Amino acid sequence: MKKIKWTQIAALVIVVMFILGAFLILNNRNGDVPQSNNKTEYEIITSKVDGDLDTYYPKTPKTVMETYCRILKCLQNEKLEESEIEKLVIIQRKMFDEDFLAENPYVTYLATVKNDLAKSKKTNSKMSYYVVEFESGVEKNVFNGSNMANVQVKFCFSNDGALETFYEEYVLREDKDGKYKVFGWKASTEDGFISDK
Repeated sequence: MKKIKWTQIAALVIVVMFILGAFLILNNRNGDVPQSNNKTEYEIITSKVDGDLDTYYPKTPKTVMETYCRILKCLQNEKLEESEIEKLVIIQRKMFDEDFLAENPYVTYLATVKNDLAKSKKTNSKMSYYVVEFESGVEKNVFNGSNMANVQVKFCFSNDGALETFYEEYVLREDKDGKYKVFGWKASTEDGFISDK
């Protein structure tokens, strides 16, 4: 009986690994297996979990604003069809307070969003990043019997290569179901902004 040499075993293992690797690579090229890491930001946002705010609504004012800002960044940065913009606006409006919705009907708000996007496209403006302040920085209070929360957000935009940073303070009001909804916003400053960036 012949002795098997370690070099023969190593060569056999390498050949088997090469064949297995080639099989896996070729098998993934057919497109039958969806690759979650190949999804666009739009596809991720509009997927069942992220897009279904009726079932999966963010639990805190901070997470509401993180979801809201993610939608803003997608609107700002992705190349979207008109129907995709409309779908994102519908998702976004689920995060708005009923009084805000009454003051900003869908058609009017959609026209405003499209107008803002057209202006951004002219100046080649892209949202580089956003930072929602830490939960500990969120101010909660009661106003006219409603639970309210103030959340600051830092936005950084690239406009034709120049970076522009600004802050906005969002006011959220808790609805009858315990969900915080965007009631409005205003320009803010860095004062009191608490984050890790």
